[in-house]
Amino acid sequence: MSSDDRVDPTALEQASFSLVRRGFDPAAVQTTLRSAAAEIRRLQRLRDELQGRLIEQEASVEDVPEVRLEARRVAEALGVEATQVLEAAHGAASERGERADREADAIRLEAIAAADALRSEGQQQRQEIIGEAKREADERVEEARTRGRDMVGEAQGVRERMLRDLARKRQTGRAQVEQLRAGRDRLLDSLSVVQESLDTAIGDLVDSVPDARAAAERAGMRIKAEPELTPEQLEAEIEAARLVGHPLVEDLPEPTGDESFITGEMEALTHVDL
Repeated sequence: MSSDDRVDPTALEQASFSLVRRGFDPAAVQTTLRSAAAEIRRLQRLRDELQGRLIEQEASVEDVPEVRLEARRVAEALGVEATQVLEAAHGAASERGERADREADAIRLEAIAAADALRSEGQQQRQEIIGEAKREADERVEEARTRGRDMVGEAQGVRERMLRDLARKRQTGRAQVEQLRAGRDRLLDSLSVVQESLDTAIGDLVDSVPDARAAAERAGMRIKAEPELTPEQLEAEIEAARLVGHPLVEDLPEPTGDESFITGEMEALTHVDL
C-alpha cells in the first residue's frame, strides 16, 4: 500500500461536511471519525514499530556475519521448532501490519462512503429544496397572476359601471340642454311676438296721437261753437243726472240763488280743451 493511498488520521479527524436539514447527526459523525482516526494512529504506530524492529533485525544480520552464523547455530541448536516459532512471530508481525493497513483502508473506504452518502444525501436534499422552492415560487407566481387577473376584472367592471353612469348622465344632460334650448327658442319666439306687438302698439300710439289731438281740437271747437246753456237748462240737466244716479253729480251741492257752479261735465270739457 503506497503512502498516497493511506488515510491521514488528522485530516480524517478534522474533516467537515456541509450541514443539511435531514441526514446523519453531525456530532455522531464527528465522534465516529475521531475514533477511527485514533485507531488508525494506533495501528500505524504499531506497524511502524514492527517494521522498525524488522529492519533493525535485518540490518544487524546483514552487518554482522557472526550474528547470522550465530542465528544459524541457534537455529541448529534449537531445532526446527524454534525456527518455526521465529517464523511464526515474523509472519504474525507482518500479518498484523497488513491487517492494520487493511483496517485503515476499510476505515478510509467507510469514511469515504459515508462522505459520499452524506454528499449524495446533501445533493438529493438540495434538489428537493430547489424543487420545493421552485414549486412554491410557481404557486406564488400563479397566485399573483390570478390576483392580478381578478384585479383587472374588477377594474374593468368599475370602468364599465363608470362609463354607463357617464353615458346616463350625458344622456340626461343632453335632454336637459335640448329642453333648455327648446324653451329658449320658445321664449325668443314669444319675445319676438311681444316685441312686434309692442312695436305695433307703440307705432299705433304714435300714429294716433296727432289724430287724437286733432279730434280733441275739433270737439273743443264744436263745443265752443254751440250756444251756452242757461242756468235753468244746466239745472235741469243736473237734476236729470241725479235722477239716473250719474256719478258726476252725486257730490254736487244743491244750487242756491244766483251762486255760480261748475259741473263735472264742464270740468271734463275744460280738461279736453286743455
